[in-house]
Amino acid sequence: MPLGRRGLCSLPDHTVEGMPALSPTMETGNLAGWSVEVGQEVSAGDVLAQIETDKATVDFECTDDGVVAKIFVEAGAQDVPVGTPLLVLVTEADDVAAFADFVPTSAAAAPAPAPAAAPAASAAAPAPAPAPPVVHTGEVKASPAARIIAARHGLNLAVVTASGPKNCITKSDVVAAVATMPAGGAAVAPQAAASPAPAASMPASTGNPKTEIPHYYLSVDLKVDTMVQSAELFAGEGYEGKFMEAFIVKACGVATKAVPAVNSMWMTDFTRQFNDVNIACRGSLAEYTIPCADAISIRAAAEAANTGTVEAATPTFTVDFLDELAFARGIVGQGQSCVLSVGPPRKEAVMVDGKLKSQTVLTATLSCDHRTVDGAVGATWLQEFRKVVETPAIMML
Repeated sequence: MPLGRRGLCSLPDHTVEGMPALSPTMETGNLAGWSVEVGQEVSAGDVLAQIETDKATVDFECTDDGVVAKIFVEAGAQDVPVGTPLLVLVTEADDVAAFADFVPTSAAAAPAPAPAAAPAASAAAPAPAPAPPVVHTGEVKASPAARIIAARHGLNLAVVTASGPKNCITKSDVVAAVATMPAGGAAVAPQAAASPAPAASMPASTGNPKTEIPHYYLSVDLKVDTMVQSAELFAGEGYEGKFMEAFIVKACGVATKAVPAVNSMWMTDFTRQFNDVNIACRGSLAEYTIPCADAISIRAAAEAANTGTVEAATPTFTVDFLDELAFARGIVGQGQSCVLSVGPPRKEAVMVDGKLKSQTVLTATLSCDHRTVDGAVGATWLQEFRKVVETPAIMML
């Protein structure tokens, strides 16, 4: 929960991170422990601390790259109010020493107060024209998290205003830019083959889901040689479509029917569980939704993946196909509890009966809303998904 970035003449650029609100009703939290220390370099996605709430212990993650300059709250502190400054981050290691005696003030944690009323003559002065949008020329500097989110939403980084050091685009810059994009549109040149999706086809989100929803992540490496052979068999029979995507989507549907707790959403006072498993699929070229994914045929799912056809169904689960990006953590949107990020298949060498053999592996990472899906349920779902993926014949039953 960044409280503010200051660039005063007496202090280098820095960001004060405060106690995050991990649920809509959270007012205080306990600082269970720190995962970083002063002088340590951190990157976006690194765990800074563990926060205890009345429901669970959740990792507090860094949202941008930097160096820990000072920690204000000791590990074990109880009932720390939301927004209380926890630590300060700087952009360069050489700036850490400048914060040895730094004490956060209310000015650092809140927006500056509105200026006093000006004389009538000043009030009549015309307001300055808004600054034109920044267009980056040459190489665009952006954090990895910013690039992932921009690619997912079809956002052109060249038109995003950068707030990071050395004109670098941060994740928060991209999230802000995505929030201003027109519904169903993207800040890039239109593509002839693209068609806008219905408003209900993709999960809606207000604010920044990463800060509103407490996330945790589970990853597994899957052996997919049998699945690859099955996909090649379908293609060899003359069927058209993306059969690897189809197998993954079908496996998600089957696993979700077996562990229905992940097919849910947080409703503040209760958890709503859905009957139908409607899976939103997001790739580099298209977004589409497959309703009742547990019951669809592999061929029908492959055809939908090939055409990018969007069905009029509200998604209850999301799969991100990362293409060339081997690993990433998805962000759970409003109206769902889980996002599965699936990397591309890759070859690995393994020892089998004392001989070196090659096998095809892909990495899948499940991002979960900790309010609705606890760690045991998430792990159970991932085990079921692994069983179905590595034994695709189960999907035919």
